[in-house]
Amino acid sequence: MKFTEYLLYSVVIAFVLTALTSCEADNMDAPDCHITGKIVYKGQPIGVECELGSDNTITTTMIELWQDGFGASSAQRVNVAQNGTFSTYVYAGVCRLITKKGVGPWLDGDTIKVNVKGNTNIEYEVTPYFTISNEKYSLSADSILTVRFNVEKIAPDAKIKNAGVVLNSTKFVDLTYNKISTKNTPEPGELTYTIDLRSLKNQVHIYARTFVLAEGASCAAYSVEPYLIW
Repeated sequence: MKFTEYLLYSVVIAFVLTALTSCEADNMDAPDCHITGKIVYKGQPIGVECELGSDNTITTTMIELWQDGFGASSAQRVNVAQNGTFSTYVYAGVCRLITKKGVGPWLDGDTIKVNVKGNTNIEYEVTPYFTISNEKYSLSADSILTVRFNVEKIAPDAKIKNAGVVLNSTKFVDLTYNKISTKNTPEPGELTYTIDLRSLKNQVHIYARTFVLAEGASCAAYSVEPYLIW
């Protein structure tokens, strides 16, 4: 066989194999197992920041999901809602969940393996830099808001870059999405903040969240649910 004929033969074979592989992937049924879960520390969910997605939902991409043997060669990006919950569809079988390196208010997480059989709910345990608890809100008659909450250091070497309170006219509120905020650089423990809300009296609703951002972290940890001020 001449070299040019051999080369043409090789190209044809490669094209056929690629087409067969592509058809096989295209004909594969969509994943039908629903996996839901939440990111937690000692069973308690961790609030995260939010981001406006392409479908107008507010999410932040923080988890990669890998599942071998189904034609995918890259990770599925799983969105995490601001209350720490996530949801996606996978095939039955073993999948791996990985927190994206450097993304999230926690140390790089370990890979966890989940054997999915039908609809599955999981808790993804991580080690946060800091946790938030015991939030208390008090609004005076002249619209001065006082917020108290506890910050506990979990990662031994963690240091607070800043902590405080953010407020917005919708339930989606963080350091990016807010109408007013206050912050400082405190030590862990019980923190207190006072905010004048008179400039927001024309808003139908005001929601608040507390937060703490560790030095070197890509984003802050937040209180899980936004608090309705009015």
